[in-house]
Amino acid sequence: MIDSTNITVIGDFREPLPSLRISDLAPGECFSVTGTPSRYHFLVLDPNRSLVICQGGSKPLLRGPRVLRFEGSGQGWTVAHPGVVRHYLQMFLRIPDDMDTRFLSSSVAPNGIRRLRALPVELATSFKVVREIFRSEEMLGDPEYQEALKHLLLTVPKVARGRVSQAIESFSPIGRVLLLAVFQSAYEGGRLDRVLDLFEHQMVLHWSRCPSATRGQALVEKDARYLRELCVYSGFPIPAQLHRVA
Repeated sequence: MIDSTNITVIGDFREPLPSLRISDLAPGECFSVTGTPSRYHFLVLDPNRSLVICQGGSKPLLRGPRVLRFEGSGQGWTVAHPGVVRHYLQMFLRIPDDMDTRFLSSSVAPNGIRRLRALPVELATSFKVVREIFRSEEMLGDPEYQEALKHLLLTVPKVARGRVSQAIESFSPIGRVLLLAVFQSAYEGGRLDRVLDLFEHQMVLHWSRCPSATRGQALVEKDARYLRELCVYSGFPIPAQLHRVA
């Protein structure tokens, strides 16, 4: 997890590179990759696990920044160079812990790999938001999160505990953090039953059809719309990242 609030890297890295190994970079370092004809921007989250934030290309899910695992480079759906970006080869990217969702880029152009001093301002702002969301996933094992969950389950009426626990567990780690806050707000405002009814209705209409590894994340506008609805009904302030989803 990155501690710094600034997405920058020391040094001047304007010259193109023949290849780039993710594990050689530090958390917070940035690079861009130009394909044919797409361009991708990356920020390294965890080089040991090849976790990056990526935005770019033509695929709808990558129009906004996403946390991905960089698998490597190759051709024909075969990774020949794990954890490495190379000229003339395609990049393989995957949503962490989701074996069904894999992205294959176009071939990397000659002189298309560049380390960056800093991301463009508009990307840096978006990447900072995504990094904070990713931190939510990291904190699931954090005592503060566990204590908040335990407190909620001990506080709400016994008849609602099973529904609350089942609802939270049905979401992906990132989604659970927001849902916990929504249920806390709903209980404090006397709206918990109403919000639980709404959530269960949403589950039938939408969430049950989403992959379990990403359920509760605002990957598309429909996800964000359902999450905003939960926030409004519970009285919880709508997070900024839910106002606009690519």
